[in-house]
Amino acid sequence: MLQQLNQPEYEAIKQVISGELKAVDSIIQEFIQAFELREVPPDSDIENVGEDGKEP
Repeated sequence: MLQQLNQPEYEAIKQVISGELKAVDSIIQEFIQAFELREVPPDSDIENVGEDGKEP
């Protein structure tokens, strides 16, 4: 959708696409808060972490 926002053939619906992007971002933020999500560094070993978040 972000690519479409800048393409001339979608100029007529630019506001609709922009609104959809804002809605999707809002939903993503709600999921992040609801499920307490956070990014994991790519070099971390998440396979050895238990359900409680502690390593065995």
